[in-house]
Amino acid sequence: MNTTFTFRSSSSLSPWSVAALAFALLTACASKDKHPDAGMLGGAGASGLGGAGAAGAAGSAGTAGAAGAAGVSGSGGAGGAAGAAGSGGQSHVLRGHIAVQPLGGCVLDAQHHASCWNGYDDPFKDQQLAYSKLALGTLSAFCALTDTGSTLCSDGTDFSPTTRHWSDIATFGRNVVCGLEASGAIACEPVAGNELGPAPLPAGPFASLSGASPVICGVLQSGAVACGVPGAATMAIAVPALSDATQVSVGDKAACALRQDGSVVCWNLVGGTNVPSASGHYAQISVGNDGYLCGVRLDGTAGCEGSQADATRQPPAGKFLEVAANGAGACGIQSDGNVDCWGGVPDPSSPVMAGVQ
Repeated sequence: MNTTFTFRSSSSLSPWSVAALAFALLTACASKDKHPDAGMLGGAGASGLGGAGAAGAAGSAGTAGAAGAAGVSGSGGAGGAAGAAGSGGQSHVLRGHIAVQPLGGCVLDAQHHASCWNGYDDPFKDQQLAYSKLALGTLSAFCALTDTGSTLCSDGTDFSPTTRHWSDIATFGRNVVCGLEASGAIACEPVAGNELGPAPLPAGPFASLSGASPVICGVLQSGAVACGVPGAATMAIAVPALSDATQVSVGDKAACALRQDGSVVCWNLVGGTNVPSASGHYAQISVGNDGYLCGVRLDGTAGCEGSQADATRQPPAGKFLEVAANGAGACGIQSDGNVDCWGGVPDPSSPVMAGVQ
């Protein structure tokens, strides 16, 4: 750096003053060469502005931090209160999709057409109607309730429709079919032109029916049970006092009612002395002869009870949707639609598949 100093002459300066000033200037110049930013001549030099620093070198990777201590486990939530015990019951059972006689029977297939076996020629096979319930009387009497509410019956030789539309049907004997009218009253008609006398039937309204010679029983809409003898003089039939019946099944000399909790109550009919002893809980029941009771238990397996329910008259293992008893034997619809029989009732000679929906 070059610095120019300008001297102004003055006659007032002494030689000593001039020498002192020269020495000061030389000293300042020397300091300027050594410290360029230093202020001159005793004045504080202005601070120089530092330039921006160069980017620092990347720091070395830090060591991995120690694993954090495990959090304290939360306490488990309190368990919910135990649910109230259910009354049992199976999610899906059928009623009226199978009807059995000692020599064979009939079943509704997936299209609700009736398919019969072992001598029970289907009297409706050429009509291809859809049915909602089957009912077999003695011998080869056979009635079916259509999906539209009409009833078709055959006594094995003749075929005749009834003149009524019903919501439920039951046959007893060979010649009579009874049904449930829209009002809940029971009405009966002869099958294939047979005669039917006065019918002193109990007053309704009823919710469902079951029959076997010579008695018709039904579950009233109130949950009570009542029985009568169509075409005969008034005959008192004692029944248990119930208010929670969901189904009734009539055998030859005894009847049983299924209650809401799955328990079963049985009683004598005309001339009966052998009442089924029912200790199990069921979703569906069917009464045969001489105190023989079978049904679908709450767990879906089939069971049989009563004096005739010996080891040879017990159902096979597996799940069932409906069981129909007759005499001291029975047949059932398994959960896959197969029909299986026991207790002397022969199995179908060829596979018969029931509808399971």
